[in-house]
Amino acid sequence: MFSTTAKILAIYSEVLLEKYLDNSTIMTEIEYTKNDPNLMRVENVLERNPFPKRRKPIINPCKGDASKRSPLGGGCMSEEAFIKPNNSILKFEKLSFQEAGPRKHIAFDPNEVKAAIVTCGGLCPGLNVVLRELVMCMWFNYGVRNISGIKWGYHGFLEEDAWKEFTPSVVKEYHTLGGTMLGSSRGGFYADKIVDELERRGVNIVFAVGGDGTHRAIAKLSDEINRRGLKIGLAGIPKTIDNDIPLIDRTFGFITAVEEAVKVIEVADVEARGVKNGIGLVKIFGRSSGFIALMATIASRDINICLIPEAKFNLYGENGLIDYIFKRLKMRGHCVIIVAEGAGSAINDRKVEETGKFDKSGNPVLPDIGAILKEEVAAYSKKTNFECTLKYIDPTYVVRGVKANSYDTVLCTRLAQQAVHSVMSGFTNFTTGFIDRKPVLIPINYITNLGIRKLDPLSDYDYLNMMLSTGQPSFLPSTDEYGIRKM
Repeated sequence: MFSTTAKILAIYSEVLLEKYLDNSTIMTEIEYTKNDPNLMRVENVLERNPFPKRRKPIINPCKGDASKRSPLGGGCMSEEAFIKPNNSILKFEKLSFQEAGPRKHIAFDPNEVKAAIVTCGGLCPGLNVVLRELVMCMWFNYGVRNISGIKWGYHGFLEEDAWKEFTPSVVKEYHTLGGTMLGSSRGGFYADKIVDELERRGVNIVFAVGGDGTHRAIAKLSDEINRRGLKIGLAGIPKTIDNDIPLIDRTFGFITAVEEAVKVIEVADVEARGVKNGIGLVKIFGRSSGFIALMATIASRDINICLIPEAKFNLYGENGLIDYIFKRLKMRGHCVIIVAEGAGSAINDRKVEETGKFDKSGNPVLPDIGAILKEEVAAYSKKTNFECTLKYIDPTYVVRGVKANSYDTVLCTRLAQQAVHSVMSGFTNFTTGFIDRKPVLIPINYITNLGIRKLDPLSDYDYLNMMLSTGQPSFLPSTDEYGIRKM
């Protein structure tokens, strides 16, 4: 899978990664990349922002004797703990990325930092954990004292009362809460006006937490900042409950969403078994990718049919979905189905009419696939005079509004700390993430240019696990389509 990604990314690796610090010894990172013929050069992790020239490098405040650390924080890292210039390039086949984490020398004087944090797009478990850890890391590890949270997404930059002062006392309990204490929104992005406001307020570091739309906006902000020659560092933290951002191993909130979806499946199973010929139908997140539905199916063990946008299926005919549902009812007396919200696009033999509507991020409003399946089941039941009872459950806002579980809390903490360490070290126009379990800085254009990450039913081993778990067929005329796989 990764080799395919590597080939796709090759076309984007033309410009040299550059770290614009004033201590020339740091430039050995670039020399290391240039001198190793096996490494591809990665573009635009730092876009040559003119950070102030300093005769004396700034030592990272994280450096210090851990045995003498006070309750108020302070340095705790030894010389050996910092990422060394010649060891900061992580190789992934033909790709290389800068390792995320603290450097010995930093580009910003903490006393001069004015930071702003914004959350955008839909809600997701873990947003408040990210907010808390960004503030805590800047405050206690770097001594930054001027931190603002921007309410209501990008357009909050333009509203005077949307700027909220962040201190440890404000955010200390945020990790116990679902949603985002800053609120969120879609749309409202105007790069020139936002940069006007950043310049007016003297903000020199911005953290934006969001999905692909948020990251496209970061790229536009970077273009505007570079056009004006401003000294502003931009860091993204990738967020999507669907786990559909390319390259990175996993997005925060996804595991929590799967865990919550399993709880809903348990209810659907109870409802299906509680009546004669009962059907429990659960619709879950998954606009273009079915990761939540797939993993919740494998985790729950109660699902009999899983439908995702990536796997085409027929509704009608001997091998179709509806016929199979009623065959199962006759054999087992119940059926539990989970369907990703975008699975309507996978129906082969019925045209699903688009709504023609779009949300403020430009995403099309999807037709209700759950309602479509409910309608088809009712019609088949009437046609065949086979009575059944269907309970339709849509837990969409239940799974996204909860607080992060332990796994996602740890992931959010790591991502936030990596973002702080890296932007303080002089990197900009990047997002943080794990690739093959290694923390790296990923150029924004990699996230925005590669589109949506999707499952491949013909080669993804998790899809095979799901088929083996549910016992479902492919719902296609040819059993070879999603049948035997070469693993």
